[in-house]
Amino acid sequence: MAKTKNKDNAVKNNKNAVFLVKATKHGGFDYLHISLIALVIILIALVFAFAKLKPVNTCYSLNSTSSYGILNNTCVKLENNNTQVLNAVEKILAGYAKVNSTFSLLPYYSYINKTKIYYLENQDAYFVEVPFKDPFVSNQILNFSLLLNGSNLTLINAFTQSLIKPQNTTNKVVSFGVVKLAGKVSCASSNTIPVYIFNDPYSPGAFESLFRSVNISKNNSGINMSYYFIFGSSSINFYNSYGVHRTQLLGQYLACTSQQPKFYGFLYNLSKIFSGTPMSNYTLYQTAYGSGLNITQLNACLSNSTTLLTKESDLAKFYNVVSVPQFIINCEYTSLPQTLINAVNYSRQQK
Repeated sequence: MAKTKNKDNAVKNNKNAVFLVKATKHGGFDYLHISLIALVIILIALVFAFAKLKPVNTCYSLNSTSSYGILNNTCVKLENNNTQVLNAVEKILAGYAKVNSTFSLLPYYSYINKTKIYYLENQDAYFVEVPFKDPFVSNQILNFSLLLNGSNLTLINAFTQSLIKPQNTTNKVVSFGVVKLAGKVSCASSNTIPVYIFNDPYSPGAFESLFRSVNISKNNSGINMSYYFIFGSSSINFYNSYGVHRTQLLGQYLACTSQQPKFYGFLYNLSKIFSGTPMSNYTLYQTAYGSGLNITQLNACLSNSTTLLTKESDLAKFYNVVSVPQFIINCEYTSLPQTLINAVNYSRQQK
């Protein structure tokens, strides 16, 4: 009876389904392990891929010094950063100082510190906007734009009302009204700022710029003004009609009287009788005498005036002065009369 009961239980147990997992070998790994390893590899690849993927616009932002940009919708490393671009723009602007047109004023009226730089990814070029003050219209600010090659930063084109290309130069526009001369270093040895004015005595506005120079020197104790006279095209135009000697007499008197304290009085009296053409020695001498100058000192200077003017001409060549009036500040900057104070202040800040 007991045996029959056990037999029935065994039959019931045999009816229950039993699942056995049998390891099937394949190269040392079963299928389960192979699947898990494949899954891990896929996950690692996805993590690596997401780590490398970045939005395109994160590698470049406008108006910031960045070594990356966008070209053909691809993140690329640029050959130049904004600091290098600005350095190229400063040199291009300085080149306009030697251009014989109203654009020669650009280096002195540009707000170089407010320059905006954009990288044009579809052209591999930089578009640069430089604000400048219109010297003929009070308080009017205009934009001067340049397009530079993205690789070598050469000028492709410049945009304003009309424009001619500048001369090549290594000078740089460093601030409003200030051009830094390449290769020239500071000559200041004290708290005063040496300022040289170069002028042709017959150039347009020569007397006005001299008056301005004297007034600036008087009102700014930190300026040590020196006056230098050269004979450019304005003087040369009188050589055939008046002769070289008589034409240059005015420059000789101005060079010698500028070394005396009563130089301003001589300028003032001379300006009232000056007609724009060469004057006689008698007229110049009487004007100097009537202005209260030291005649003994004047005669000594005039006897050596040829040597004096040659030295002044050599100094003008050293600073590559080709247009007047021109100021040299602290032996390393140049400016126009209208922006002289800006250049003096900038020179002080660099000390």
